[in-house]
Amino acid sequence: MTDTTSSLKILELCKIGPAVTQVSTASLPLTFFDIPCSGPTCFNQLFFYEFPHPTHHFMDTILPTLKHSLSLTLQHFHPLAANTHNVSMIDLKEVAPFVPKMPPITSTNNDTLVFPIVVLQITVFPNNGLCIGITLRHVIDARSSSHFMKSWAIINSQASSGDHLSNFLDEKSLPVFDRKVIKNPDGVKDIFLRDYFQWRGHWMNSLIGKTTDDCYTKYEDAVKGTFVFSQKNIERLKNWVSRRWKKLNQEDSPPYLSKFVVTCAFIWVCFLKTKRGSKNEDDDLEEYFLFSADCRNRLEYPIPETYMGNCLVLGGIAAKRKELLEEEKGVVTAAKTIVQRISKIRQKPLEGAESWVHDLMKLSKITGIQTLFVTGSPNFGVYAVDFGFGKPKKVEMVHGQDGMSLVESRDEEGGGIEVGL
Repeated sequence: MTDTTSSLKILELCKIGPAVTQVSTASLPLTFFDIPCSGPTCFNQLFFYEFPHPTHHFMDTILPTLKHSLSLTLQHFHPLAANTHNVSMIDLKEVAPFVPKMPPITSTNNDTLVFPIVVLQITVFPNNGLCIGITLRHVIDARSSSHFMKSWAIINSQASSGDHLSNFLDEKSLPVFDRKVIKNPDGVKDIFLRDYFQWRGHWMNSLIGKTTDDCYTKYEDAVKGTFVFSQKNIERLKNWVSRRWKKLNQEDSPPYLSKFVVTCAFIWVCFLKTKRGSKNEDDDLEEYFLFSADCRNRLEYPIPETYMGNCLVLGGIAAKRKELLEEEKGVVTAAKTIVQRISKIRQKPLEGAESWVHDLMKLSKITGIQTLFVTGSPNFGVYAVDFGFGKPKKVEMVHGQDGMSLVESRDEEGGGIEVGL
């Protein structure tokens, strides 16, 4: 295996700010949705493109346009230019150098923590391709991140084609930063802040002054696989789960099963079988599955689709290991558990919100369990991020070994899913 790190050469480091500096210095208050996400957590995404040109062509023609269009994009996404206060296989060690490294967290005299928000990195593979990587704090959710990347791509493609840029973004696609659109449930924000500062005490001193070192380099033998579920695969899985559900739960007719439910249920059980193998003496323990649900269209009041921030409900579920590993009904048990949680979110999305942070803290301290968490969504259209040199050949969400990523399938239009493990 080649040493990727030693073969990389840094061509340029730069800071990009908004093209127009008329935006006054301002701060955005944290909503109660933001507080559980505030902290050292980042998410990483890599967009790989075909680019059959030498490095000097990229430096002379492509990079200046990318920098200019990023500056124009930040006019509309200006808070991202600030800080926040308070089955293909890839080798994770090999891909780590393409993941942008976040600058250090710093602390002020009054114990205020300063978190850099976003770092972008473009890696050129001469005469073959390029990779645009983004590392982003969870000050915004994945839907917002996708919105930002699509907007940058649109502006860049128009800039590179010489189009007039006065109306490069449609009025309906402009980001909304108004925090007043989020209403704080009674007392929830105060509870979140209390739990947050308790949680912060566990990691604050150990992280100040450190960059986001690539945790993936410690997995010497780890690879990340992408498993493609075609629309046909998903429909067959839906039908199979529905038949098994009806047979095993005759008093309970199977509901509408979404592709999210059946894909996650199938992967959860396969993941556990891989990790746990056959049944053992700990079969009565619970296994956990974590996902998040976008709340922009689920609350009792309207939230703009282009709201930039966090607007997520935590979907944490548990099921007994022995039931998930049971050959005849494991996937059905997983699907039923996920369906029940989604139904509760649809009916009362903020029910139990006051315990979200506390539950996450508690879960992180439990040993001997296997928690699988979901990142991304097949609904964000990441393969539509076209900067003017074609759609991505591959989109990777880089995460730890206990995560699974979901994006729409590049080659299976009309409902396919790529699952990263």
